[in-house]
Amino acid sequence: MKKSFLFSVLIIIAASISKANTYDWSDLEVEKKYISGQDFRLTSEVAWQAGDSFHLKSVYGLGVGSLIVFDFEALICTTPDLKTDVELVTPPKIPGDHRDRRVIVELDYDCLVRFYVEAADYYSPSIFKNALQHFNLH
Repeated sequence: MKKSFLFSVLIIIAASISKANTYDWSDLEVEKKYISGQDFRLTSEVAWQAGDSFHLKSVYGLGVGSLIVFDFEALICTTPDLKTDVELVTPPKIPGDHRDRRVIVELDYDCLVRFYVEAADYYSPSIFKNALQHFNLH
């Protein structure tokens, strides 16, 4: 009993530390700026690094509520005339959670980076951090 309680506490602490670095998808607000907490690549020509800036333009549901779409403007974009196919990106893992929480990502014209998140993953970690934390401007 004592061991299982301690194990539960450790999992909760580890999850809190892991999530402290990034926002959950549900925490992201339209018209705010965020930075990527990890590298991600859509093609050999289109990639972003941890620390690159994004501006959240809109959030909306798609279909019958199974997907939530996050439209970001990439503030660093050298290919505004390019549109890519979709790719899968894996956000940070939640300790003890074995669910596949990858999100679908695509680049649309004018540097619009679109993330498709399953509704079941709406309260799980995104790949985004507060832009102010990046610059230590608390």
